[in-house]
Parts: sequence; structure tokens; C-alpha cells
Amino acid sequence: MSTPYPKMIMHATAPALDGTVLDLEKFNCALGKKENLFKAMVDVCRDNNEGFVDYVWPKPGKDGVQPKLSYVQAIPSLGWILGTGVYIDDIDETVNAQKTATQKRVHSLAIKGGIFTVIFLLIVAALILLRYQKKIIEPLINVLKANRALTVGDTEAAIKITDKIDSAGINWTLRRLGKEMRHTAEIASRRAKLLDEMANGDFTGKDKIESENDVLGKAFEKLTRTIPELLTNV
Repeated sequence: MSTPYPKMIMHATAPALDGTVLDLEKFNCALGKKENLFKAMVDVCRDNNEGFVDYVWPKPGKDGVQPKLSYVQAIPSLGWILGTGVYIDDIDETVNAQKTATQKRVHSLAIKGGIFTVIFLLIVAALILLRYQKKIIEPLINVLKANRALTVGDTEAAIKITDKIDSAGINWTLRRLGKEMRHTAEIASRRAKLLDEMANGDFTGKDKIESENDVLGKAFEKLTRTIPELLTNV
């Protein structure tokens, strides 16, 4: 740390500098101001005991000089400065390599994350399907069973089955369908009972016309009205 120019104690890659006072003009390459490199190192250490100095310096294996950055730290008990440097292009290469490696890792994680997400969603969908299978599929099966019972004329079975359609109340459409099918089964059961009474000689029963388009209901109403008249005439 001698002034006005320091002296080299030992240089790792330029042993010819060992023991020399560092006042040559070629050392005026620091801080972008043509300042003496080693004097700049001394100044940094006098102010803060340590610091960084940027400069240009010949790089082994390359022509000319290359930007370089050194970290220096004072050893006050000896009056020495210990320094180590790295070329900027080496830093850039390392940063770029790390950046590329990071991008590859991020890409790999993104792919793995996407696969994991798809698998997770499939598992969730499967769990939901299993959870609601009974509440979705069974009502549909009951709809088919009730329709089959109506088709073969088993109105009592149809009424019982329609009670099971969407008993959990998960689907408004299925619930409405169940109510409509039950109503249809009840009408068929009522009219079957009426016919049975008429077959046994009881003609006092009456049927209800469900709507203006209820052709079967109108026919039943006409039947229950005309048969007693016919019997009276006979």
C-alpha cells in the first residue's frame, strides 16, 4: 500500500512483476479514466478496507485486452492488499449458461406441472364421478325402469319407481321428470281402477280430464256417461 505507487509483492500469473513498483503507463487502465490500476486498488482499500475495481487487462488465449473486475481487501497488519479478479466475458458466459440451465429447468418443471395438473384433474373428476354416480346414473336407470313399467301396464310398479328418481334432489330436470312420470302412472292407475269397477258392474265412478288435449280422458268421461244411459235404455 505504498505511495505514490504501490509495489507488487506477488502476482500469480505475471511473476515478472514481483517486487516491482507499479508505475508503468500500461497500468493506466482502471475505472474507465486511464487511472493506475494498482493505485486505484489502494485508494479503494484506504476508503473502505475493501472494494471492487474495474479495468481492462490482457487475457490469456485472447488478443488485446478484455474488461475485468477485481475484488481487493486490505491486510492492515502487513500493509498489503490481497486481490483476485475475473474477466467480464467469463461472467457473461457463466450467467448465460446459468440462464439457459434455468430456462431448461423451468420448461421441464412447466411440463411436469402440466402433466401433474392433468393427472390431478383426472383424479378429481374420477372422484367426483364416483361420488355422484349414485345420484346421477341411478336416477336415469330408474327413469328407464319406470318407462318400461308403464309400457307393460304395471302402473303400481311405475309409481314406486318414480319415487326413486332423483330422490337426493341433485338435478332439477330429473326431479321434474320423476314427478311427471309419477303423475302419468297415477292417471293410468286411476283409469285402470275405473275400468275394473265398471267390469264388476259399478258405473258410478268418474274420471278427470287432465287437459283440453287429454283424448283418453275425454273418452273415459264419455264412456262413464254413456254406458249407464245404455243400460237404462236396455
